[in-house]
Amino acid sequence: MRVTPGGMDYDENKDYTVIEVINLSRRPVTIKSIGGEYLWKYGGFLSSNSLREGQVTIEAGKNHSILMEESIILWNDMDSFTAYNVTGKTYRAPVARFYIRWAWYTFKFFKKLFTKKSHP
Repeated sequence: MRVTPGGMDYDENKDYTVIEVINLSRRPVTIKSIGGEYLWKYGGFLSSNSLREGQVTIEAGKNHSILMEESIILWNDMDSFTAYNVTGKTYRAPVARFYIRWAWYTFKFFKKLFTKKSHP
């Protein structure tokens, strides 16, 4: 997505990804931050826009959108976009194809199973 000139803090020469969080439940949800997680590299990222805006309460059936620069997202390593609410619950939207995610989590399971743990 390209941003039109005059937008707040957005460069018109860069590409952005729109991340949209939709509340499908009957109760309001307060979202603390929005980010993503990687498959091959442990960890992930948080959107500076979601941190700058602070907590956002999304009413039932409503949505909240943020923009992220596409250049900072490592698409080949992406597992999922995530939204974190104030109670600690994580909402995920998978990005990687299912067979890549299945292979990665199966590998992690067997690695954990066969790795010796040292007990003091």
